[in-house]
Amino acid sequence: MGMSGIQGMITTLKNNKKLLSKRKKMFERDGFYQTGRYGKLEDHKKMRTFEFAQFQKDLFKKKKKETRNRRVKFLITLILTILVLWSLPYILDLIFYTEYFDMVVPGQ
Repeated sequence: MGMSGIQGMITTLKNNKKLLSKRKKMFERDGFYQTGRYGKLEDHKKMRTFEFAQFQKDLFKKKKKETRNRRVKFLITLILTILVLWSLPYILDLIFYTEYFDMVVPGQ
Protein backbone atom coordinates (compact mmCIF):
# COMPACT_ATOMS: atom_id res chain seq x y z
CA MET A 1 0.00 0.00 0.00
CA GLY A 2 2.72 2.50 0.89
CA MET A 3 5.22 1.39 -1.76
CA SER A 4 4.37 4.18 -4.22
CA GLY A 5 5.28 6.81 -1.63
CA ILE A 6 8.59 5.12 -0.90
CA GLN A 7 9.40 4.79 -4.60
CA GLY A 8 8.65 8.48 -5.12
CA MET A 9 10.97 9.39 -2.26
CA ILE A 10 13.78 7.23 -3.67
CA THR A 11 13.37 8.82 -7.12
CA THR A 12 13.47 12.30 -5.61
CA LEU A 13 16.66 11.52 -3.68
CA LYS A 14 18.34 10.16 -6.83
CA ASN A 15 17.41 13.24 -8.84
CA ASN A 16 18.65 15.57 -6.11
CA LYS A 17 21.97 13.72 -5.98
CA LYS A 18 22.38 14.17 -9.76
CA LEU A 19 21.72 17.91 -9.45
CA LEU A 20 24.35 18.36 -6.74
CA SER A 21 27.20 17.41 -9.04
CA LYS A 22 26.08 19.99 -11.64
CA ARG A 23 25.85 22.82 -9.16
CA LYS A 24 28.61 25.47 -9.28
CA LYS A 25 29.77 27.64 -6.46
CA MET A 26 29.25 31.38 -6.61
CA PHE A 27 32.89 32.27 -7.30
CA GLU A 28 33.48 29.39 -9.73
CA ARG A 29 31.10 30.87 -12.29
CA ASP A 30 32.50 32.75 -15.26
CA GLY A 31 31.73 36.45 -15.19
CA PHE A 32 30.92 36.57 -11.52
CA TYR A 33 28.80 39.56 -10.72
CA GLN A 34 26.33 40.45 -8.10
CA THR A 35 23.56 42.97 -8.37
CA GLY A 36 22.97 45.19 -5.43
CA ARG A 37 21.48 48.43 -4.32
CA TYR A 38 24.04 50.54 -6.19
CA GLY A 39 24.15 48.53 -9.39
CA LYS A 40 26.19 45.63 -10.65
CA LEU A 41 29.32 44.56 -8.77
CA GLU A 42 31.94 42.95 -10.97
CA ASP A 43 35.16 41.40 -9.76
CA HIS A 44 37.97 42.29 -12.18
CA LYS A 45 40.93 41.87 -9.84
CA LYS A 46 42.97 38.69 -9.78
CA MET A 47 45.00 38.04 -6.64
CA ARG A 48 48.47 36.65 -6.73
CA THR A 49 49.26 33.79 -4.39
CA PHE A 50 51.19 35.94 -1.89
CA GLU A 51 48.41 38.55 -1.92
CA PHE A 52 45.84 35.86 -1.27
CA ALA A 53 47.96 34.46 1.56
CA GLN A 54 48.24 37.95 3.07
CA PHE A 55 44.49 38.45 2.66
CA GLN A 56 43.80 35.17 4.47
CA LYS A 57 46.23 36.11 7.23
CA ASP A 58 44.56 39.50 7.72
CA LEU A 59 41.13 37.89 7.66
CA PHE A 60 42.24 35.38 10.31
CA LYS A 61 43.59 38.17 12.53
CA LYS A 62 40.38 40.16 12.17
CA LYS A 63 38.24 37.13 13.01
CA LYS A 64 40.43 36.32 16.02
CA LYS A 65 40.15 39.91 17.27
CA GLU A 66 36.36 39.91 16.87
CA THR A 67 36.11 36.60 18.73
CA ARG A 68 38.23 37.98 21.57
CA ASN A 69 36.12 41.14 21.78
CA ARG A 70 32.93 39.08 21.86
CA ARG A 71 34.31 36.92 24.69
CA VAL A 72 35.43 39.95 26.71
CA LYS A 73 32.01 41.58 26.32
CA PHE A 74 30.30 38.35 27.38
CA LEU A 75 32.58 38.01 30.42
CA ILE A 76 31.98 41.62 31.50
CA THR A 77 28.22 41.17 31.09
CA LEU A 78 28.31 37.94 33.07
CA ILE A 79 30.29 39.52 35.91
CA LEU A 80 27.95 42.52 36.07
CA THR A 81 24.90 40.25 36.07
CA ILE A 82 26.31 38.16 38.92
CA LEU A 83 27.16 41.31 40.92
CA VAL A 84 23.67 42.74 40.46
CA LEU A 85 22.01 39.47 41.44
CA TRP A 86 24.31 39.08 44.44
CA SER A 87 23.66 42.62 45.68
CA LEU A 88 19.92 42.57 44.97
CA PRO A 89 18.90 41.45 48.50
CA TYR A 90 20.99 44.25 50.05
CA ILE A 91 19.53 46.83 47.67
CA LEU A 92 15.99 45.66 48.38
CA ASP A 93 16.71 45.75 52.11
CA LEU A 94 17.82 49.38 51.78
CA ILE A 95 14.79 50.31 49.71
CA PHE A 96 12.27 48.52 51.90
CA TYR A 97 13.67 49.29 55.35
CA THR A 98 12.52 46.49 57.67
CA GLU A 99 12.05 48.62 60.82
CA TYR A 100 9.62 50.84 58.94
CA PHE A 101 7.41 47.85 58.13
CA ASP A 102 7.60 46.64 61.73
CA MET A 103 6.22 49.99 62.92
CA VAL A 104 3.45 50.14 60.32
CA VAL A 105 1.98 46.66 60.86
CA PRO A 106 -0.40 46.91 63.87
CA GLY A 107 -0.97 44.17 66.40
CA GLN A 108 2.54 42.84 66.73
